[in-house]
Amino acid sequence: GVEPHPDGLLVAQAGGWSLTDWDGKEHPRQDLLGSRLLALAMHPSGTLWACAKSGNGCLIGELSAEGELRHGWSLPEPVSAFRWDAKGKAVYALAPEAGDILLMQPGSSSVRRLASLPRGGGSLGGLALDGEGGVWTTQLDGWSLARFDAEGNLDQMIGLPVPSPTDLCFGGEDGTLLFITSARHALQLETLASAPNSGCLMQMQT
Repeated sequence: GVEPHPDGLLVAQAGGWSLTDWDGKEHPRQDLLGSRLLALAMHPSGTLWACAKSGNGCLIGELSAEGELRHGWSLPEPVSAFRWDAKGKAVYALAPEAGDILLMQPGSSSVRRLASLPRGGGSLGGLALDGEGGVWTTQLDGWSLARFDAEGNLDQMIGLPVPSPTDLCFGGEDGTLLFITSARHALQLETLASAPNSGCLMQMQT
């Protein structure tokens, strides 16, 4: 997981947490969740939220200084990514094993399935939200990315020149430029021959 921090970038990996400052220096921090960590997301207010393994499922909550997850949700399946909307009124999460995009709202313990993608088209990878309430996700081994509207209806399916797009985020001056990362190392040589751009960072104007 990587999230912005006032002093740089907060990075969580298998070896523990660290803060990489704006000069590129790494500062180790207390490893709060260890191997239980599944994903990170920043609330619009600046508080850090995390998703951690719990039994057969996971917990999503605000991460305290003691490493506890508070004010969140318990899910019966693992989550690979989650994001707050810009107003802090909704959380979107990916459950790749079921192929579901989940929706949760503060003040309610319920978890709603917003949308699903069939497993035959690949597994859910990255997650990003646009300014119009759209939910974007990449499909690992699916050569594509998808956009769902705020009601969970499939709005767009866009083919990509790589089989395993891993994550995506919006940037640019007006926030409409989509950046897409992709995987390379796990691909077979035959696949790489037909997708030489695997591993590259791509961009698309939405």
